[in-house]
Amino acid sequence: MYVGFGFTAALLAVACNAQIQSFLSRPDFQGVLDFQILTPAADPSELADGYYFITPYVSDASPIAYGPSIFDYTGQLIWYGNESVEVRGQDLHVCDFDDHGVGLHICFNDALPVAQPGHSSGNIRFFNTSYQEVNTDFEAANGLVAPDMHELNTPNAGNGTYMFQDVYQSTPKDLTAWNGPADGYVWNGCFQQVDLNSHDVTFQWCSLDHVILDETYTFLQQTPDAYHNVISGNGSQEEPWDYAHINAIDLTATGDFLISLRHTHTIYKVAGPETQSGKTPGDVIWRLGGKMSDFTLDDFAFAWQHDVRSIGTSPTTDDLTLFDNAADDGSNISETSSGKVIHVDTTSGTANLTMQYDAPGPLLSSSQGSMQTLSNGNALVGWGSIPYFTEYAANGTVLFHTHFGFDGDDALQNYRAYKYPWIAIPSDPPDVFAYAQNCTGELYAYASWNGATEVRSWRFHSSQNQDTTSGSQATEQGRTGFETMANLGAYAPYVYAEALNENGTVIGTSTVETTFVPVGSLEGSCDETACEGGFVYNATTGQVCS
Repeated sequence: MYVGFGFTAALLAVACNAQIQSFLSRPDFQGVLDFQILTPAADPSELADGYYFITPYVSDASPIAYGPSIFDYTGQLIWYGNESVEVRGQDLHVCDFDDHGVGLHICFNDALPVAQPGHSSGNIRFFNTSYQEVNTDFEAANGLVAPDMHELNTPNAGNGTYMFQDVYQSTPKDLTAWNGPADGYVWNGCFQQVDLNSHDVTFQWCSLDHVILDETYTFLQQTPDAYHNVISGNGSQEEPWDYAHINAIDLTATGDFLISLRHTHTIYKVAGPETQSGKTPGDVIWRLGGKMSDFTLDDFAFAWQHDVRSIGTSPTTDDLTLFDNAADDGSNISETSSGKVIHVDTTSGTANLTMQYDAPGPLLSSSQGSMQTLSNGNALVGWGSIPYFTEYAANGTVLFHTHFGFDGDDALQNYRAYKYPWIAIPSDPPDVFAYAQNCTGELYAYASWNGATEVRSWRFHSSQNQDTTSGSQATEQGRTGFETMANLGAYAPYVYAEALNENGTVIGTSTVETTFVPVGSLEGSCDETACEGGFVYNATTGQVCS
């Protein structure tokens, strides 16, 4: 049992206006955000199987993160992973590792933002279905700095043997032709294909080798009459020019790569090591969008995009999805962002918009965002810099739409939102908290098991003896959410809980915990089932019943 935790001063300053879920069995969970569901699921069977994965945070300038989190469609917490983070978690999702199959691991970036906004350098973490860390320490490799936070992709074709990670490498460059210093610096947007076991780099691509500086739409901050944003940089060693801004890498079925460079408004198809294109690996096969597009975009446009993914390919066509921000801090091409499905035809030289998932309301995301095609054909769109995500039917009908965190406030951000099936039984035992208002009052117990997906009911045991193997009274209660409360009847000093699956089999057992009873002077702050919000349960505020 966890007792005696309170908000840190830094977190309290932000969380006091937020909607936060709290749990008596896990009072250490201080950043579990609440959902304000705007479009509930009218028919849950229409939703894709699985849970929603998000990693909310405040800003690059803030140390406060609310932790990698998994939720169901009712907004109930499944797993809160802040205790698994060293710096700041980002981009939590289900991933493949070591050929064990998609769905058997989760992973996320754990990276420290650097001084220049919009960039980071840090680590990557993999956890199994017991939430035990099984792979980490992805440090600087092949002469580049440690991985950035924008991409962590374990493509299905890799069978869990490799991943794609992005790297922002500060590189010297004469920038006098672009109103910068002769001894200037540019962020070289790179990606690496990394072996998940050896951590060796097996392929590397960098923008400066293939994408000229003039392709950019984001200029040095000191350039007069030219657009720049807060992450553009001034071309110095401290703030390199971010002319490209790599933010997504995916693999096509024919072994080539799709790469998104936000600051050029372009998707690049790049020849992979096993390309069938006839190009040299690393060469650009085609550009979609931007100043040098190889295709005519048929009655649509995109800009400042994120999260490109390949959903089909042939020798002459490609189908892909992306999140179209259509906006930056001060440069918009639309009143709303959207998820887009695009068909590219190299024979005709045209690109067509085959589906667009419009925002349910005026949602314009100036950064971040995601678009995921789900297992049943649905689509999930995460709105990046504004704290919403939406699940759509394939035809664009909104099935579920939610805001999270701050009531009526869009102060939080979430890089990407995902949905996946996920089955997990944690290695840590369940948690239980027992409470009685006084020594003759009713006994209430609260049980939870962080990350467990297979619990269907709880069996609570109360006893007069700390050795509860004999003389205990059992009470069963169906699971009601992350934390389940049960009335166990007359006061007893000791309680433990067993987690049961759908067959009634015990799959986890808590430790034996002592019932908390508030001291007499504090009894007025408490009612029959618990004490008022903000109450700290510890040895000072509790008493021992004789």
